[in-house]
Amino acid sequence: MSAKRGANRPAATRRDLYAGSGLGARLRSHRRAAADAAARLRAAPLASIATIAVSALAVLLPLLLAVVLGNALRFADSLGGSRELSVFLEASGDAAADAAAARRIADALARRADVASVTLRTPDEGLEEFRQMSDLADALDLLDGNPLPWVLLVAPAGAAAVDPAPLAGALASEPGIDSVPCDSIWRRGATRSP
Repeated sequence: MSAKRGANRPAATRRDLYAGSGLGARLRSHRRAAADAAARLRAAPLASIATIAVSALAVLLPLLLAVVLGNALRFADSLGGSRELSVFLEASGDAAADAAAARRIADALARRADVASVTLRTPDEGLEEFRQMSDLADALDLLDGNPLPWVLLVAPAGAAAVDPAPLAGALASEPGIDSVPCDSIWRRGATRSP
């Protein structure tokens, strides 16, 4: 008879199932929602997987964009640095005369319209940088002196910033300048070769 009494009881409504307050009601609510989501996943697995994939993509797109943007900015910075020309000066053997000549040439280049800035690098600064960048620090200690020349780092301006090759050619013909390697000349020659 008690079984009949339970069978006559009206079905519980959704509000009754989730009624109550406190932590217990919340846990029951979450448990029932998880069971409902699992039942929907079993009922339509392809649609559920597609929904999960679209949601995951929506979360990943901003992260991927941030990574791509960060890499693009680092690449752009490296391109800006590669436009800088390294001007190697001739060495006379007299350190004081080389220093005076380097300052004189740096001042003359800084006054050019196609030069944005000139940074003077001493042979000692170059040797120290080379020592930090390479595994040859012990071998460098075996040298009698510093074989590196004075170097001017020249940042091109105007049209020379777009194509520094003409500026490099002009600087290489100046007195007191030994060489001006230019990456864009090398790149242009590499793209022309078959």
